Amino acid sequence: MVKSCRQKEEVMSAKRYLLLAVLVASLVMLVGAIGSWSALRADDDSDQHLRGAFMVTATVPGFTPVKALVTYNHDGGLAAATTALNQIGPFLPPGTTSTAAFGQWMRIGQSRFASTFQAALSAGGAAIGFLRNRETVDLDSTGDGYAGTFTLDLLNPDGTLNRTLGGGTLAASRIKVVPQ
Repeated sequence: MVKSCRQKEEVMSAKRYLLLAVLVASLVMLVGAIGSWSALRADDDSDQHLRGAFMVTATVPGFTPVKALVTYNHDGGLAAATTALNQIGPFLPPGTTSTAAFGQWMRIGQSRFASTFQAALSAGGAAIGFLRNRETVDLDSTGDGYAGTFTLDLLNPDGTLNRTLGGGTLAASRIKVVPQ
């Protein structure tokens, strides 16, 4: 009988420790979730992120400005589409086409961001290399526009630099929802 009561006490004690461990683990997870949410909210300041879609105008002295659409994802990825091949034709074989461009962006200072993205190039169905765009931009105080500079590089099919084509300036405005 004494052994039975002692076993019951040990079982109850083990259950209490298990309950305490579950409560502590839950509290740790809750604190972590609140911390993550707070960090996300802090990162949501309009001058600290580029998340969203922008209409970009790229200007190179002596050339017609080029329009591009760029979407900056929350995880640092980006996708872009442009008509830039019309402007750099002299550097490429006739009939060159490109894919959409994909890359990464990151914050490098207060309201300042850097990005690099590439489009694959082909001519006559054969891969001929990549067009790489490197940018540094400053988000304006509204968070709805930015200005900066860019440099275009022509890369060989293996990704090594063939030549730097030049660069210019950028101006962009956020694409907003327009209700019907």
